[in-house]
Amino acid sequence: MDAPPEDRIREVEDRLSIKSYSVTNAADPPEVHFLRNYSNYLTPRKGILGADFWAFAASYLRNTALNLSILVCLLLSLLLLPRSIAYLPHLLEAAEDLSQWQITFLQETLSAQLFAGALGFLLVGLGMIFIGLNMVWVDPRAREKYPWSTHQWAIQAFIVIPLMLSAALFSYALGHLFVDWNILAHPLWAPSLLAMCMYFGMWLGAFVVRWAVTAKKGLSAQAGPNPSLVLTTAAITGFVIGYLFIAFAKILIRPETTFAPQTTYSVWHVLTFGPPVFVAIMLIAAVLHVGLMGHGMGDAHREWWGRLGGWLMLYSVGWFLLFSVAVYVPYHLARLWNAQGHKRLTAGTAVWLISTLYGVLFGKSKATGEIEPDASARNRILGYAARVTPYIFIVGLLFALSLLAAKITLAMSADPTPLWGMPGDIVDPRVPIACIGFTVIALLLSCRVEINGFSIHHLYRNRLVRCYLGASVRGRNAQPFTGFADSDDLPLASLQIAPGSNDAKDGRPLPILNTSLNVVRGKELALQTRKARSFAFTPLYSGFTREVLDGNSWQSAYGLTLESGSKRPECPSGISLGTAVAISGAAASPNMGSYSQPALAFLMTLFDVRLGWWIANPMKEKQWLEGSPKVGFYWLLRELMGATNDDSKYVYLSDGGHFENLAIYELVRRGCKLIIASDASCDSDAGFSDLHNAMERCRSDFGVEIDVDTSSLKPRDGTAASHFAVGKIHYMPGRAEQDGVIIYLKPALVAGDPADVIGYVAKNPHFPNDSTANQWFDEAHFESYRALGRAAGEAASIRVAEEVDRLMEQTLEFSSAD
Repeated sequence: MDAPPEDRIREVEDRLSIKSYSVTNAADPPEVHFLRNYSNYLTPRKGILGADFWAFAASYLRNTALNLSILVCLLLSLLLLPRSIAYLPHLLEAAEDLSQWQITFLQETLSAQLFAGALGFLLVGLGMIFIGLNMVWVDPRAREKYPWSTHQWAIQAFIVIPLMLSAALFSYALGHLFVDWNILAHPLWAPSLLAMCMYFGMWLGAFVVRWAVTAKKGLSAQAGPNPSLVLTTAAITGFVIGYLFIAFAKILIRPETTFAPQTTYSVWHVLTFGPPVFVAIMLIAAVLHVGLMGHGMGDAHREWWGRLGGWLMLYSVGWFLLFSVAVYVPYHLARLWNAQGHKRLTAGTAVWLISTLYGVLFGKSKATGEIEPDASARNRILGYAARVTPYIFIVGLLFALSLLAAKITLAMSADPTPLWGMPGDIVDPRVPIACIGFTVIALLLSCRVEINGFSIHHLYRNRLVRCYLGASVRGRNAQPFTGFADSDDLPLASLQIAPGSNDAKDGRPLPILNTSLNVVRGKELALQTRKARSFAFTPLYSGFTREVLDGNSWQSAYGLTLESGSKRPECPSGISLGTAVAISGAAASPNMGSYSQPALAFLMTLFDVRLGWWIANPMKEKQWLEGSPKVGFYWLLRELMGATNDDSKYVYLSDGGHFENLAIYELVRRGCKLIIASDASCDSDAGFSDLHNAMERCRSDFGVEIDVDTSSLKPRDGTAASHFAVGKIHYMPGRAEQDGVIIYLKPALVAGDPADVIGYVAKNPHFPNDSTANQWFDEAHFESYRALGRAAGEAASIRVAEEVDRLMEQTLEFSSAD
């Protein structure tokens, strides 16, 4: 019996219709289909009006505002510091007024200037005590452990800073004493006698300390310069240098006019120009003193004094710049504005904003990051502009904040002087209180604003995890409003392979996630170019190794991955896989290994372009359990100033490419006999710089030579001869049986690749070398890279299988021989 008409019609329609596919039976596996959905992983739904864009922007602005609040409070306290220091003379003058002495002689003698001079001598005494302590230990003592007083921080804290403050106090005191004691009235002997007493007294105090220390410790008193020679030449030096006090007086004292006698300059003038000049006089005295001693001072002592002089010069320049910006810049900017300079200031502000935007966006782009010798004039200009813009921003920011600090000072003090007038000598006590207040606010905020939690690292990590780890989660149950799911991530330690396991999946490779430990200010001078070490995360252990300073051994610093930050409630099982992956890809960070620049670090920290991660140093067991700093104030400052190292309690990690971009280094360290390296860097010129960098690192650190012929990978007329190249890893030169094999894959178009992939170049000339700054791929872009990667993998798979079989045979032969 014939079927009903409606069934026959449905049969015809089914035969004419294209077969429908579901996600389960489509050509793509579900995981790849998921990746297609999130190929624009930062903001999956493209467009400036999309919720994804504004959610990312809102989170970034929140984090930036919080970090800016900390840093702006800190900078304001720094700019209020000169005004707080200027309060000290006023405090001494107030103490003078409160002194109600019954003895007339004391009432006439005691003064604020004498108080300042006495306080200056106390600080000099502190400095000379530590100079004396250091004089004992200047001569090399190979078998003795140097005490804490000989280290850089101690010398700065107990010698350089006290001498700098004493220079300020002496500048304030001498200006008045030159006038009150009529010292300049006897220029041939009075200034020289004063200088001789000061300089000779300093050295006499240092030798008393030296004698006491050597007597107590039973050390040889013959080490170092002869005391009688030093003290004799010190007296001569002081007498000669005293004539510089006549020139110094011109900085401290206004010239006498027919209308007014000689008076000291304002406290701002004296404190801005006096201390640097006084330090310069001390340095000139040191030069003359060393010269007079001749061979009586050994080379070790001359080096020590030379380094101390360098620190004093650095502090003097910093003092002068800080006082100039804090006091004189607001004065001149306000005068310029008051003199109808609105247009100039507005134009300057516009240039500052544009240059800042350029520095943030292009400070590390391919066109501006490295200035090649043969670069075009345009690229050179762009490169130098990118390097200069951070400094322009810093100067402009300090100028703007100096105006704000001046406004705060006027609002908090009774000084009626307008902003375009020099501030008065009397400083209100509320100004130093405000200085301390801003510091306290910065500290309190940093206690609550966690240094890692409020960087853009989490924005980056959460989206990476959603895209690349979420693709493997079956039955993924995302939060309806945000689209994120806690189940996407997992502890890195959970990927451990159980010893003796017979489970087939436990035959998988052990993941090693490579990051860079930034050592911008480390002890090892050889790292001044690298500015980083390799820091590896594995499911078992995480950490780094470093060469001991004597160059004869290596020091390992590893901690259990399971314990990394395990005291924190969010990671009881150690650092997560997603966090480690995000650190490994943290390309934009204030500290970026060899790419680190102090000014750029300042700019990126201020605008929270911080993908890096502060983690406990594995050498510090207590901190390793805590994971990251509880109070980020100090560490944020180190990030801001580019002062990271590998000795501190916490270390700063960033993209592994800031040290070695192919992740070959850690595999060579482990002696792997087969390494498959995929070079997906932006390398449109086929220069293979990342491969060459890996070769240099492995040769320098391990003595391992890597030999790869890359000629087949260089495109000619748009296509290359091969997707991969095979090379040798010479672990032990002269012993070929110990050699390993490296299979080096490079994105390149090869004849025979899918036609749509080859044709995609017409649409995107940068393919397959897009800049890593491009994190937004449309469907065709994603598919072209996926298809090219599959073609390259299939092309290399035969050679990979051959090498695996060869290694298996060698392993079996070795086992049977045993």
